[in-house]
Amino acid sequence: MTTCNVFVYGTLKEPFVQQAVIGRKVETEPATLVGYQLFSLRSSGEIPILVPEACAVCEGVLIHDITPEELAALDRYECVSAGLYQRVTVELEDAQYADVFVAPDNRSGYTPLPAGTTSWKDVVGIR
Repeated sequence: MTTCNVFVYGTLKEPFVQQAVIGRKVETEPATLVGYQLFSLRSSGEIPILVPEACAVCEGVLIHDITPEELAALDRYECVSAGLYQRVTVELEDAQYADVFVAPDNRSGYTPLPAGTTSWKDVVGIR
């Protein structure tokens, strides 16, 4: 069975959310994505979303060995079919490849977050 890795940076960093969406405990490790900036999707609340930005950095978590069925569940959670996010494959800072959910277009309707914002918890004010 073919599996993939998925880089997550929002609520999916939380183990209880991973368990609820994927249906099992998953193996993760901290990861860094260069070339994407966190924005806020204000029309739907304080939802973090990634937009390409050459010098930006986003800290997240790499989830390993996601099956096609689990990837479909992640697509549903991220509302890919409704156009809220799109899934793309990226190269992480450590040269691993992963799928990630990003903005479906370039900055339309998104609010840039302050410099230094690298976590969804910064977006919603949780420490």
